[in-house]
Amino acid sequence: MTFLLRVLVLFLIVFNIQMPLLKYSACYAVVITTFYYLFQWRTIPFGQWFEKYIIKILITLLLVIFVTYALSEFYITFDISYTRGYLLQFGLLVCLVYVLPFLCEGDSNNAFNRISELVIVTLCIQVCISISAFLNDTIASWLLSVSNMRDLLNSPNIPVFRFYNLGGVLFLLPATYGMCLILYVRLVFSNYRTKLFSGISMYVIFVLLLIGIILTGRTGFVGLIAALILLLFLKTSFRSKLSFLLKTMGLLLLLIVMFSRMLPGKQIAMIQKDVIPFAFEFFINYMEDDKLATTSSDALKGMYYELPVEVFLGGTGHYRSSDGGYYGNTDSGYMRPILYGGIFYFLLLVYYQLFYFREPLKKAWRARDEIGRNDVLFWLTALIYMFVLNYKGETIGYFLTYECILLLLGYAYINTNELSKAD
Repeated sequence: MTFLLRVLVLFLIVFNIQMPLLKYSACYAVVITTFYYLFQWRTIPFGQWFEKYIIKILITLLLVIFVTYALSEFYITFDISYTRGYLLQFGLLVCLVYVLPFLCEGDSNNAFNRISELVIVTLCIQVCISISAFLNDTIASWLLSVSNMRDLLNSPNIPVFRFYNLGGVLFLLPATYGMCLILYVRLVFSNYRTKLFSGISMYVIFVLLLIGIILTGRTGFVGLIAALILLLFLKTSFRSKLSFLLKTMGLLLLLIVMFSRMLPGKQIAMIQKDVIPFAFEFFINYMEDDKLATTSSDALKGMYYELPVEVFLGGTGHYRSSDGGYYGNTDSGYMRPILYGGIFYFLLLVYYQLFYFREPLKKAWRARDEIGRNDVLFWLTALIYMFVLNYKGETIGYFLTYECILLLLGYAYINTNELSKAD
């Protein structure tokens, strides 16, 4: 029961659904956790606020917010779109820090593994919501009615099934699924096993994350590739790696055969007409035209262009254009911050982002054992994954969902042998 409550709290923070009264679901997560602290622990913990890892991240984020706002004032654009986004991120991280002791409660020696499982299960809940909507029109209609991206619902270039989720954003959700696949591979070969994360259910979780990518966006396949590369370099036997791949592929094929026979004709038609052409456009184009591209990748090429020296160095202070779109007609992750504040502003975002990785990497490097080496590979893969994704959309320093998950994972990893219920 407590595990399910932790899943709920993390879901409410990570996806930050818009809700009545308190507006953001992260606020409800704080309320739920407060009741738990008061009635279960008889105290509200504050020790996590004094962790150096937390302090460095929050203070650096405040610096980013200050600089972001100052640039809009300096250029007299008064465009606070960027500032608003970072303020929301700060608010989410504050909510997350408050609930950290609750999420990390339990065996302190296994804190990082337990939190990894929690994150993966939370994302699987989102996948189950998407699958339910895909199978049931009533659920699908309700999700579309509460979507925070209703203005894009009628877009001819975006399949409607991509909106079958709670609080997920088109680019960020599949990117998060990709991150969870990297985390999943690390957890599978850590020998961590629970009733949920063992046997057949462990492979079902992998398939669920893969379905999540298929139903939300191709970006997640980058995470799948990163996870397979991580698997290749992990310090473990070739036999165990091969066994994992064969079992996963076998279960996936079995499920494909089962669902192809069990699904109603309407869903089968939708899969054939919409899902497969969208999710596997890259492979279809390669097979038919010998062309390694998708519609979005072709569009992305035009979003990178040469900037005047003064813009490259100092930016413009613009994030949104007068028509509400992105300034400079580009939403690529490397162009957006440079257009706004120049190359040095982007380097500030990189500096901020690295705080999430520095301490965990140091701790993993000092371990000097097989587990430590594997963890170094995991953290490096997660970091490189962010820089790769940033080519398409803003992830460096601005990826709300990813930042929350990274802070939770980083805090748990640093304190794996020190976390306890008491402050």
